[in-house]
Amino acid sequence: MKKKVLFLSIMCVCMVGCFIQKRALTTDDLLENRFLDPPTHVKPYVWWHWMGPNFSKEGITRDLEAMKDAGIGGATIFNITSSVQESHAPMLNNPWPEQTFRSPAYWEAIRFAAEEAQRLGLEIGLHNTPGYATTGGPWIDEERSMQQIVWSETSVSGSQKVSVILKKPELPVTLDWGSPKRRATLYKDIAVIAMPAGRTIMLKETVDLTGKMDESGNLEWEAPEGDWVICRIGYAPTMADPHPLPDDLMGISYEVDKITAEHNKFHWETVLNPLKEHIGPYLGKSFQHILIDSYEARQQSWSEGLREEFMKRKGYDPVPWITTFSPLIIHGWHGDVKRVIESEDITNRFVWDYQDVIHQLYLENGWNIAKDLIRKADLKLQFEPYTGPFSIPQGAAMADLPMGEFWTFSKGEINQLVPAAARAAGKTVVGAEAFTGEPELSKWTEDPAFLKLSADGAFADGVNRLILHHWVHQPFDDKYQPGLSMGWWGTHFNRHQTWFEPGKAFFTYLGRCQALLQHGEQYSDYLCMDRPEGFSDVISKDDFLNTRLKVKKGKIILPSGRSYTFMVFPGDGDMLPEVARKIKQIVSKGATVVSVKPVKSPSLKDYPLCDDEVKKIAGELWGNGLQNKYKKGFVFTQLEDAVKKHNIQPDFLVEKAANPEDIKIAHRYSSDTDIYFIVNQSSKPQHISVSFLISGKQPELWQAEDGSIADAPVWREKGGRTTVDLQLKGTQSVFVVFRKPASGSDHPVSVSIQDTTTGW
Repeated sequence: MKKKVLFLSIMCVCMVGCFIQKRALTTDDLLENRFLDPPTHVKPYVWWHWMGPNFSKEGITRDLEAMKDAGIGGATIFNITSSVQESHAPMLNNPWPEQTFRSPAYWEAIRFAAEEAQRLGLEIGLHNTPGYATTGGPWIDEERSMQQIVWSETSVSGSQKVSVILKKPELPVTLDWGSPKRRATLYKDIAVIAMPAGRTIMLKETVDLTGKMDESGNLEWEAPEGDWVICRIGYAPTMADPHPLPDDLMGISYEVDKITAEHNKFHWETVLNPLKEHIGPYLGKSFQHILIDSYEARQQSWSEGLREEFMKRKGYDPVPWITTFSPLIIHGWHGDVKRVIESEDITNRFVWDYQDVIHQLYLENGWNIAKDLIRKADLKLQFEPYTGPFSIPQGAAMADLPMGEFWTFSKGEINQLVPAAARAAGKTVVGAEAFTGEPELSKWTEDPAFLKLSADGAFADGVNRLILHHWVHQPFDDKYQPGLSMGWWGTHFNRHQTWFEPGKAFFTYLGRCQALLQHGEQYSDYLCMDRPEGFSDVISKDDFLNTRLKVKKGKIILPSGRSYTFMVFPGDGDMLPEVARKIKQIVSKGATVVSVKPVKSPSLKDYPLCDDEVKKIAGELWGNGLQNKYKKGFVFTQLEDAVKKHNIQPDFLVEKAANPEDIKIAHRYSSDTDIYFIVNQSSKPQHISVSFLISGKQPELWQAEDGSIADAPVWREKGGRTTVDLQLKGTQSVFVVFRKPASGSDHPVSVSIQDTTTGW
């Protein structure tokens, strides 16, 4: 018994010792270890393009082993055409013609890739559609494809019985993505509307003639006095097709209808069910994600159920108003209307309503269905949520990995709505399609010295996982070099790149940067709706209305746990009544809001009562001045007044720099550590001083180029801020890390940061 007690005592001591050691590792040591030896999941990933039928098991193994050796964490498989040139015309004499998309050989290769990734500890995934845009495939026909409004116009004179054949509208054709031109064959009528000739008309003057036209387009009508325009309104496929398609799929694929739940469910089940069948044991393990690339699928303006959905959401029939649309508006872009009903203001309200409904349906019946089915398959959704007719903040918030993109001709700038919305939603990792290149720059002459500038810029913009564009799969014997490329697009990352071996230092640099930039959360000043003002987080209008916000001690708290001193509503005086009601609710609980005093609704829903309600709430909350106290909260019209009221100090300030506009900074924080990434985007050296809203901590300089960590030699503390002097060489970056108590004394000795570049 005594031996058993002694044994248990020793075990308890050992467990306590291990616990203490583990706790120590979760602070300073863990961060250092993560920086010096980044785990696989924080490293850069690649887009792995399989060119037409050109793939092989030998090439898969060599590619994945080379990725592992180089410091790449994973890959997303794209199945695209064998030759991505301007025409996307396929390559001739491919050696594996039987390896068509989804053939037995294809599934065998996908399963083998998952097996090899699991052996190597890498993650792989798949772009959801053949091609790199957007959601579709050979399983989508015209009936299930994206639809758009089309119409024809016929002019007639009144005061007589009109007998006329209304011609069918001209139908859309495909774009030239290597496929033969195809014109839509599907057409369905929506309505026939007559209206007086002229640009401005009254709604009551429009006449619904739908029941007076037969199936052949013959119309009989006793036309009133005057000149009339008869519109035969219908819809047809947009003829958008995924692109650039694998060789065997050209001419037989369409983009799926993005706003009809039934068709999206069909598409995603067709994508996911074969994966479950062929690589089921690897789903959620080595095979972890599905991607939706940036939107290149034209704009959808109609679906079979859209009229009913619109009436349910907005309370009136959209069809008589459709004739106001210009081609730009039909395709989802802003532009002048073709004709005016009632007035310019009233017509613009309808256009706003129409695009708002399309935005909502893309998310509700499209992307949300995708996410739900992907999660049920034990996978995660990676999504570039922009360039389409939907809310970017809403798309970024719902993705597991929201992504931006940057091109090699830039300084790494990405669409700021993506990281801003990701932060608000509690997403701590933001990806980017990295180093996409144009033909003029992507010709095997790119090197890490050239690429570092845009990489650092993206890091400073809030990105912390680069997905390199691209790593083309090399299926042939290594004696064929440089091997396959993705035509003239993208930067050439693969095992045949001439600088591949010394270039591993660049991948190591990226991995170390990402190891620190994925720590904790990114700092922001406040919350905005729909678009950022200054350095802020962003939430979409629909998420603002539908999310249960909390207000506690004046702070606005989102379900993600992110909290904000105040919220900004950008705009020029237009505000939905429901938004005004929600603002009133949170202000009454103690929140601070910044917004121009609203004067009207942008919508035609419940007009003119909607404007009356907005004005009433505006009078209560905004009063007559620039600021107003309402119950427990405050309303300001000027951002600087809210900042002053809450004494918000700048998180960092560049106090000294020859070219301050070339200094970019990102801040990550956790409960006990603050990490600032600082980059000089000028090619010239700069001696800079940066003031941080940090006190009582020792600034350290962490160099991702060589893994060195040292106390900052020159720094001082005053008024609750710490100022650090840095000597940065051209395009050099450094991390300033605060994690340990400071000695309290200033350090005035001037020392340059060591130049540790490795000849990039």
